[in-house]
Amino acid sequence: MERLRRNELGMDRISSLPDSVLVHILSFLPTHEAVKTTFISKKWKFLWTQIPVLDLDEFTFCDERSMVELYNALETGRYFLSSMRLDRQRKRFADFVDRALLHHDIESIRQIQLSFCYHEDYEFTSRVDQWIRFAIASNATALELNFASRSPSRDPRIEGCYELPHCPLPQSLKFLRLNFCEFRPLRHGSFDHLEIVELLQAKLPDGSVQDLISNCPCLESLHLLSCCVPHHLVISAPESELKCLLLDSCSSYEMNGIVYKYEIDAPKLQHFKFVGMMLHEFSVKRLRHLVEAHLDVRQNFISQMHCSMLTELLKDLGHASCLSLSSWCLQVLSFKDEIHVNHEIALSSLHRLNNLTVQTRLDSFDLLGLACLLRSSPNLEFLTIDIDNHKDLNLEYLDHPMLPNARHFDEMSFWENQSSPFQCLAKLEKVTINDFSGQDNEMGLVKFLLKNCLVLKEMSIRYVIFQPVSTISGRGIDREHLEFLQAQLDITQELLTFPRVSTCAQVFCS
Repeated sequence: MERLRRNELGMDRISSLPDSVLVHILSFLPTHEAVKTTFISKKWKFLWTQIPVLDLDEFTFCDERSMVELYNALETGRYFLSSMRLDRQRKRFADFVDRALLHHDIESIRQIQLSFCYHEDYEFTSRVDQWIRFAIASNATALELNFASRSPSRDPRIEGCYELPHCPLPQSLKFLRLNFCEFRPLRHGSFDHLEIVELLQAKLPDGSVQDLISNCPCLESLHLLSCCVPHHLVISAPESELKCLLLDSCSSYEMNGIVYKYEIDAPKLQHFKFVGMMLHEFSVKRLRHLVEAHLDVRQNFISQMHCSMLTELLKDLGHASCLSLSSWCLQVLSFKDEIHVNHEIALSSLHRLNNLTVQTRLDSFDLLGLACLLRSSPNLEFLTIDIDNHKDLNLEYLDHPMLPNARHFDEMSFWENQSSPFQCLAKLEKVTINDFSGQDNEMGLVKFLLKNCLVLKEMSIRYVIFQPVSTISGRGIDREHLEFLQAQLDITQELLTFPRVSTCAQVFCS
């Protein structure tokens, strides 16, 4: 009896907490879990209706097997062949959303997250519009609408993505994330307080991006990931507060899905990242406040036009103090020596760069470009080398007449044979090398840096991760792993024998 009384007192302590505290606690739970607290007592019955965060995720109502079945059906065009089990689970979710939105106090909502796998023949499509209108009618400051659920990839060019209802979005909105939908900003009024926009797998008709920027006076961050855009993408924001721009793997709904031309004018931009193909024209203007730039260009051919375009682009990014480049960029900068000299003159504007990250194979197709960048960055303090030993070479242009001849190119002695000076060696303080395997070209670079970096404080070398070749289980793989570790130990011992000009330089291997 005494134990029961103590339990009752414990329950009373929780129940005696102010409603605002209990609501705050419930806000950390997924909505479907918060709703279950209505059965605790009368006091708890309506508390969940006050939580400021609505998190409605179809995945919590469908088992993983059912969702895999759904994604496979979408990929194969057999959506109508879904099982009765999956249909029941999806109906349970739709019914739950209906009830949750019906009973929830719309005035208390500050954040809405709705995630489900949309299909144009979805049985509950008529309900979807009602759900979205409810979200739009709220005073939410953050709105996340994911119509792809957890599907790894859905192409808005091929599949019918969801089109938002023609009505204004909440004026209070500060953060907007849309996944797998068609977005036409002019249909949703102005966004006076919107600061961050993330669009994933979204279809953006001609002019939509520019309309968004024009109607968002407070927009600071814009992310376009795997979006469907015009073949000529213009982002003109001369008066905008835009500080962060990410363009990642976008394609066009015209001309075979290729975006041929990018034009960016954003004077207040501080962070810029581009991932994808760089074709006919890529121009950025007036990036006087740029701090960080990331170029991950992925294509399998090089032309003289690319050489000029990339050089001009790097000049435009010259205000950045932090720069990251893919292997393709180094290969473009590794064109024939007479053009290479012009690059170094043109890239002299990289005098503000103090942090450089490059992805490279450290082979004859990258080394000239890497040397060019180092010569063009006299104030470099931090250098990160991400060695790419696993990807296939871009065979389509390895025999290009303007690329160096690999058969007559000594990668091991390349650095020692350089005649032009590297001013950055007087300021370089930290070097990080990732996926190191101890090849001759890698050892040559380490030896050169240790021997010539006057103020080097730290060199961090991270070995490539062990990947067993043997398919034999048990001792076979164990023995292979031991041999791998022994090879790393031998390489480490050799590295530690390399002479160092800096008396405070330390080498760490892991």
